[in-house]
Amino acid sequence: ILDHRLNRTQGTEGPPQPTVAQVPSKHRIYSAVELAAMELPPVRQIVPGLYGVGHYLLSGAPKMGKSILAMSLATSLAAGTYALGSIAVEPRPVLYLSLEDGLRRTVTRLKERLGGIGGVAPEFLQIAFEWPSLDAGGLEMLRAWSDDHPGGVFFVDTGKRLRQGEEESGSFYSNDYDFIAPLTDLTHEFDTFGMTVWHDRKLLATDFFDQVNASRGLTAAVDGVSQLQRDRGSKEAKLSIGDRDSEDRAFTLRLDDMTAMWGLVERVDVANVKGSPAVRVLAAIRRLDSDLGVSPDMVVAEVGDMTISTVRNHFTELSKQGAIRRVARGRVRPAIEDETPE
Repeated sequence: ILDHRLNRTQGTEGPPQPTVAQVPSKHRIYSAVELAAMELPPVRQIVPGLYGVGHYLLSGAPKMGKSILAMSLATSLAAGTYALGSIAVEPRPVLYLSLEDGLRRTVTRLKERLGGIGGVAPEFLQIAFEWPSLDAGGLEMLRAWSDDHPGGVFFVDTGKRLRQGEEESGSFYSNDYDFIAPLTDLTHEFDTFGMTVWHDRKLLATDFFDQVNASRGLTAAVDGVSQLQRDRGSKEAKLSIGDRDSEDRAFTLRLDDMTAMWGLVERVDVANVKGSPAVRVLAAIRRLDSDLGVSPDMVVAEVGDMTISTVRNHFTELSKQGAIRRVARGRVRPAIEDETPE
């Protein structure tokens, strides 16, 4: 073997020189030297501080204001005014697929929102109430619209409506990924922004990415996830955002009933958003889980700043939400998630 190796190296001068495969430009292979020499501009901001170029999910519980938030952003972007009442944005074409609210509700809410942007309907805002599913021509129609409207952005409310008609097979993960990935690819192709509204699951999660009512295939295939959390009846909500290019961030929003628009109040600590008492109790249960279950006093010892009665109350609420299940002797265990593993 050694002689063979020696024979192979005889007559060579120095180490082999790197080469780049000759392939079509779309599938070009880059060398590390080329990549290291590149000077790339920062990710272009669509709503500065909140959303850059890419495809984002906007999730939340039903009837909590997701559509109001999406339309608030869409209206401000089309008018080139102030997103969430205080963030200056450039005017651009906007396509809003209002696939759940319908004509009457959209017209009513749009007229209410006009009070917050000067009373004039933005000519760059276009709204559709029906759209084919992605596999039945809907994706091609979105691509054609993007091609005809340079710099345009799109909103899909809700993504589930573009999924109707798809034939699904295989794992939940693959189905979710294959459905949403073409929308993400579209934003990359046109260097633009897209937002797809989605629902949260009932099962409480310690990470807002896991709160999305889908497998992780959906969140893996988008550039970012934003979640709107709000106590029913409250005028304030928390908006948490996480993506590939920035650290997680969170904001307090307040709903203006007069204009039916969300306004930005302040930026908040993401840890405080993720660290509500119920979420902390659930996280402790998951860390301590065993075949024998977890008792309230075990959680008290783990979290350090709650009483047994408080923890028991959270046990009751988490059980109602389906996040935990009760076992013998008053102990609990995390619920078994109804989801196919990746």
